Amino acid sequence: MLEDPHRFLDVMLSATDEAAALHALQERFDLDEEQGRVAINMQFRSMTDRTRRLIREEAHLLRD
Repeated sequence: MLEDPHRFLDVMLSATDEAAALHALQERFDLDEEQGRVAINMQFRSMTDRTRRLIREEAHLLRD
């Protein structure tokens, strides 16, 4: 999702409501319900390049 923020925003902008957004995010990005809800609740500051990089680094550390 962070690799393609435009696609994420397209999903959010085209959704009729939160339930539709959740379903679309789960389908398009292979997310479970909790991950989808977290994505919906993200603030737009998380879309800056620096913040996306920090999130990727943290995710990488958590996977290890």
